[in-house]
Amino acid sequence: IDKTLFLRRCSLFSTLSDWEIRSISKLTRLVEFKKDEYVFKTKEEGKAFYLVISGSFEAYLGPHDKKEVLAYLTQGSHFGEMSLISGDPHSASVIAKTDSLVLEIAKDKFKQITQNNASIALEISRVLSKRLKAENLREPLKRKLLRSDIISVRSIRKSSDPAAFSVNLAASLVRETRQKVILIDMSPTGREVSDALHLSSQLPKKFFQNYGENINQILSEHLIHHESGFQVLNLASPKAGFYSVDFIIHLMNRLAVDYRFLVIDLPNQTDNAAIRLMHQSDYILLSTDNNLSSVTEVQDIIKSLDQNISASNKKVKVVMHETVLGFTPTEAAFLEYFKQKDCFLIPKHNNTTGILAVLDDPDSDFARTVRRIARKLSNNLIGVALGSGAALGFAHVGVLKVLHRENIPIDYISGSSMGALVASYAAAGFSVERMMDIIEELNLWKLASLADIDIFPLRGLIVGKRLVKFFEKHLKDLQFENTKIPLIIVGTDVHNRTVRVMNSGSIVKALRASIAIPGIFHPITVDENVLTDGGVLDPLPIKPLIDSGVDKIIAVDVLPTPKDITEQNRFRQKLVYKREALIAEKNIFVKMGYGIQKKITSALTPNFIDIVVNSMQAMEHEIAEAVADDADVLIRPSMPHISWVEFHRAKELVQKGEEAAELMIDDLKSLVAQQNI
Repeated sequence: IDKTLFLRRCSLFSTLSDWEIRSISKLTRLVEFKKDEYVFKTKEEGKAFYLVISGSFEAYLGPHDKKEVLAYLTQGSHFGEMSLISGDPHSASVIAKTDSLVLEIAKDKFKQITQNNASIALEISRVLSKRLKAENLREPLKRKLLRSDIISVRSIRKSSDPAAFSVNLAASLVRETRQKVILIDMSPTGREVSDALHLSSQLPKKFFQNYGENINQILSEHLIHHESGFQVLNLASPKAGFYSVDFIIHLMNRLAVDYRFLVIDLPNQTDNAAIRLMHQSDYILLSTDNNLSSVTEVQDIIKSLDQNISASNKKVKVVMHETVLGFTPTEAAFLEYFKQKDCFLIPKHNNTTGILAVLDDPDSDFARTVRRIARKLSNNLIGVALGSGAALGFAHVGVLKVLHRENIPIDYISGSSMGALVASYAAAGFSVERMMDIIEELNLWKLASLADIDIFPLRGLIVGKRLVKFFEKHLKDLQFENTKIPLIIVGTDVHNRTVRVMNSGSIVKALRASIAIPGIFHPITVDENVLTDGGVLDPLPIKPLIDSGVDKIIAVDVLPTPKDITEQNRFRQKLVYKREALIAEKNIFVKMGYGIQKKITSALTPNFIDIVVNSMQAMEHEIAEAVADDADVLIRPSMPHISWVEFHRAKELVQKGEEAAELMIDDLKSLVAQQNI
């Protein structure tokens, strides 16, 4: 390696003469860092200056599990000099993201260089000034974030298109992030990706050879551009072991400089090169089907990975393609077979549109799931939290109507109480039109027919069995594992006084628990725990989305504010005044009848149910206010003239939700466009 070449490209040394550069190069040494090895940690004494030759590093503040990333350091980046100049300990930690190589200048030698070269001292002062300015502006100490993620895909499926998932993932990453993506074919033939994309005619005639300084030229000769936006690199080889492991790692580090995502389609057999590549990867996706033989093979691979490369649960993910034959993939089954690894289920599908289903058939379950995986890997998962609110919860349907119309993707949806009902229908794949038909069924007469009154109301006024039958009429025996959108429903554990998050098993059972208003509906028992209305402890279920790894959250709060209640009371009083003015013009019998009606109404208002629900909503509003700031976009429909009990005003409530969401369209689109690093 020509050290002078890299020193000359470094801004600190760019003004020096060739003689000075050669002199400095003699004071440097090459140092290797393995993936996940620290160069230094926060508060450690500065010992050297570092210039990145190959690979990448991550600089961050705070503990690793709650880190704030400051910069991604790739070829040509330098770091460590500030601590040497100031004499203070390091303010950040730096860790290798891949196997990397740096030029190191020890502290005493770096001090000697800066004392003898005024131009270097000047450049350092400029860099320091920029960073101090950033601190004063309360901005993170960031250089341009040049993060690059390596995603290794290993297919264990018995499929005629082994590269199908990798190809669709690459296309989805381009679509969802608008970032540069390269798909690297390391299949035994080196043609699986090219054949699948019908690009074989564009394959170069010669094999990709080791390179020197002309890497850009060689890459340009071997890269194939696909119309969907990603590049394809074929690493076909004439024989096993043609490419050394170090060569492949070095190539990946070089590509990481130019591409945000490197998707590597690994060979079926796990050799040393594949093991090293998986070790260097940020994510390892094991693409399989639900045949027990495939699952057993995946288990063996996971065991090997855990032993050889200490792969974390977040790094290794299982992508299961459901087939007719095989076990039923449930949350419990995933936990049993794959422990704590993230698992994605791609439902059975018949792809008749071609290999790139995410583009050719974007509404298919396959396409939706692959795009969701792409958003997960790029830290762009979008979740929607639908809050409680009785009849006011019908406004959620209007919000969902706008999200669908504006093509705002929903990767997760959570719901509490009435929000759980709407979330369940949305997760099941019901259209807004179908949801409208269902909620319009819930007029006062229908609600009265669903109220199976308990003649001995020790646990609540309404048993709730008829309500369960109503839910089953639409949702059948739908399980959480089989929804179109991952669903989370919250309830309240009465005995433990905790939030119960439900995301597996029967949706109807979870829904019945979440709408069980205390004192009005019987609570239900789930796994020996007594559950009641989710709104009691979590009326706006944002936290369950955060805990599920959602990066961007849209929350819909329909609970009336104190201002809404004041306006509602004022509005009702005006109606009373108007009616009394009309009654005053009537005969004595009408006036007497109105007087009797007024006394009866006054005696019965507020009734038991009003007291319970209004008290709960007052409490729920305070809880929702406390968590609302955790949402990226908060939608609050204004409905001051509509009461929680007015289920018959469904159309009006849906319209209110639609209007509120339309006011937030710019914020919603900005949220989707924002790329989280």
